[in-house]
Amino acid sequence: LGNIALVYTQKMEVDSAIKYLSKTIDYAKENNVPKMYRKGLFDLGILYLKQDNYIEAFRNFHKVRDELETAKDSMLLMHVYGNYGALYTKLNNFDSALHYYNKAIELDNQLSTVDYRSSNYLNIGELYFRQKADWDTAAYFYRRAVELALPSKYNAIKLKTNINLGNVFSKKIQLDSAIKYYEDALSSPLIN
Repeated sequence: LGNIALVYTQKMEVDSAIKYLSKTIDYAKENNVPKMYRKGLFDLGILYLKQDNYIEAFRNFHKVRDELETAKDSMLLMHVYGNYGALYTKLNNFDSALHYYNKAIELDNQLSTVDYRSSNYLNIGELYFRQKADWDTAAYFYRRAVELALPSKYNAIKLKTNINLGNVFSKKIQLDSAIKYYEDALSSPLIN
């Protein structure tokens, strides 16, 4: 059921995605499958977040967080915190967004099996760029994201970082540096 919902999400058929995620959640609750229940709630929260339905996104993330108080699933909790950060970023609440991105990074530091810090650092850089117009701090976090990127995600993080650094130097009116980063982005293997 959850996989069907994800396909509908990719097809941007939101009503069908919600229907199947709701069925997943109901099935998991009725059959006492807590991990499936939490994942269904989380996926529904992400879908609502993408639809800019912040109240429903928050409700679903909050339910997952409450469930995780008794279950030990640090990986999912890390993702919940990262998505709280995204939610608060969209609401232009800098302090709360930064708080939750940092909580996600703290949990990530404790996990030995994954590393999403680069994504969270990229998000923090965006936060400083868009909401504080603090170009130097944004550039620091963009560079930190590249340093920590896993090999499998390196090219995507590097591409985003080069574009973002180009934007930083453009805002700082350091146009030669901006052009360099934009050209570096154009030379990415993901574009060519």
